[in-house]
Amino acid sequence: MKKRLWSILTVVVMTVACVFGMLACTDNDDNNKNGNFKEGIYLYWEDPTTTVYSVEFKNGILYMGGSKRGTYTVKGDKVTIKSDDPDDEEPEKDLIIISEGCLKIPLRGNHCAYYVIEGQNPPQDLDMWKN
Repeated sequence: MKKRLWSILTVVVMTVACVFGMLACTDNDDNNKNGNFKEGIYLYWEDPTTTVYSVEFKNGILYMGGSKRGTYTVKGDKVTIKSDDPDDEEPEKDLIIISEGCLKIPLRGNHCAYYVIEGQNPPQDLDMWKN
């Protein structure tokens, strides 16, 4: 009887330990969901001196000129935007979070552009604009 009780107790303890182990090792999206991302109005910078247009990131929806233009999701250090325009050549694009309020968008070739939250200056390191 003791041997059976001991076996059952061992199985229960191991099962509980495995469950806690799996929970501890999973990616907790609530902790990583927004990284350094801040919702708000971002200015699109083509170079360190030129603002082209603004976009607003709000509650998972991407707005341009006050109109809904797509959606976005945030995971870790990446913001993925998805366009609602069926004619868009690149309907899905990944932006990289550089710092709080600053997103980098890779462009064709070795160039990139930035979305910078309104009221904040873009990065001034010119080497960053080429990569």
